[in-house]
Amino acid sequence: MLQISQRTTKLNKWVLNEKQKQLVSITGLGNLMHCTGFIVDRFLLSAFCEWWNSKTNTAHFHGFEMAPSLRDVSYILGIPVTGQAVTGEPPGPNAARRLCLQYLGKDPGVWNGKYGLIRLTWLFNEFHELPENPTIDEIEYSTRAYLLYLIGSTLFTSLTNGFVSPRYLPLLGDIENIHRYAWGAAALAHLYQGLSTAVNPDATKFLSGSATLLMSWIYEYLPVTRREVKNQDFSAFPRACRWKFSRGNCGVRKSVSAFRGDFNLLQLSEVNWTPYEDMDRSIIPEYCHASDNICQTRTWLFNFNIKEIYVPERFARQFGHEQQELDDVPHWQRRTTNSWMDWRVEYAQEIEEFNRLFNIYHKEVNPPSSNQGAKEYSHINYMMMVKALKNDLPVIAKYLEGQELPIEVGRSLEKLNSLMSFPLLKSISRTKQVTKKQKMSKQEQFEVTEKQKIRKQEQIDSTKVLESPRCSDRKAATNVRRSSGTVESKKRKWRGTKSDRVKIESNRLRRSGRMCVQIKKFKHKDGQGADPSNPISL
Repeated sequence: MLQISQRTTKLNKWVLNEKQKQLVSITGLGNLMHCTGFIVDRFLLSAFCEWWNSKTNTAHFHGFEMAPSLRDVSYILGIPVTGQAVTGEPPGPNAARRLCLQYLGKDPGVWNGKYGLIRLTWLFNEFHELPENPTIDEIEYSTRAYLLYLIGSTLFTSLTNGFVSPRYLPLLGDIENIHRYAWGAAALAHLYQGLSTAVNPDATKFLSGSATLLMSWIYEYLPVTRREVKNQDFSAFPRACRWKFSRGNCGVRKSVSAFRGDFNLLQLSEVNWTPYEDMDRSIIPEYCHASDNICQTRTWLFNFNIKEIYVPERFARQFGHEQQELDDVPHWQRRTTNSWMDWRVEYAQEIEEFNRLFNIYHKEVNPPSSNQGAKEYSHINYMMMVKALKNDLPVIAKYLEGQELPIEVGRSLEKLNSLMSFPLLKSISRTKQVTKKQKMSKQEQFEVTEKQKIRKQEQIDSTKVLESPRCSDRKAATNVRRSSGTVESKKRKWRGTKSDRVKIESNRLRRSGRMCVQIKKFKHKDGQGADPSNPISL
């Protein structure tokens, strides 16, 4: 029987004040609060895993393939699937205690960690309730602990049951930027790996990942597997709430053999290929909208060391398209976690492609305000752009000479021509050039003046030093003192312990007088052949 690592019972006992609820809502992970307390049908998931193919990350039924998609994650769990890849710096050894002190303000100790992971019960016992008058730091620490507990018990459940990795804490550090990460894509990668591990005959039958996501996805697309539910709320969002039922309002539970028979006889006509057709689009948050360009594009999905292939063209019917000939899937090696490995470097090329695809759309659905846009592009020198266009236009004109151009291209070139000849731009550019020359000349003049002052001061100081009779006397006295010590006296000085030797050496140190420092700058005695511009480095 397949074992489930998802544990969400204590989340309902976590007490959040109004400030914490506001902070959780802006992270994009707030809908996970509603995806807790599910009765997971282990018989259903055990039978489904038998049809999963770890080479393609799809379930191979008779004549067709299916798999949870990015769109399914955004609708079922209500979390963002677009944004930056969920990865970061390698935590290194003993990272659990160090990261908890930095982001949670408390040390879990040795007994609350295992293999670099943090015990979920420690997070709950330490942070599930705030004191009466909490400080700002205490509110932030408790909120981060709640978010870590939330994703650790719902999205990123591990084979080490009851633990969560502290590597997510740096991503949860800035609460206002948590929504910028593709948590849904990371959750799907984690589930793909969990399914591929569960079907491995040599591995333990243990499903890591979101069991709520997988079970709800099966109910959405395969009506033959659904249980009869009383008083079901079909308008709920996220969609997982439709399948949240108790033991008293659901029908008879099927056995594993019954589910195996359902999957074995499953036909194309029995699949609900458009499960979200009746969903009210107005209740979907903006960050849960994922374009077809993203959901239907083959790419890699990441969650630190986890890298899984996403092949939506193999289940195109789930997006309302006809299934074309299936393409091959490249072979890749699944990697285990490593506290020293920097996965940003290991998967650099794939992560760059991922961020290019996902982050562009993420910027579109979360446009900055007008002030932010002005600050973002304030560094652009538009006059330099105009000047570059002036230089390039003759080349373009020579290339286009004698050719018939479309009306739109002709109008654009005409606008560019009028822009180049606009008198205001010419006057602005000329004024900026003159101002720049004036500033440069003043700066150069200031530097020349300072250099002259420094040279005059050096000449005056050197003349005073060379004319002073005290320097030669002082140097001679120093030589006498150095030669006065006998061999026996020197030996006596080095006797004793190491600390005594340090004291003796420290007593010998003295700071040279200004006159001696000045005279050491020149190569020759009495200033003969000395060059002030060629000092000796002390």
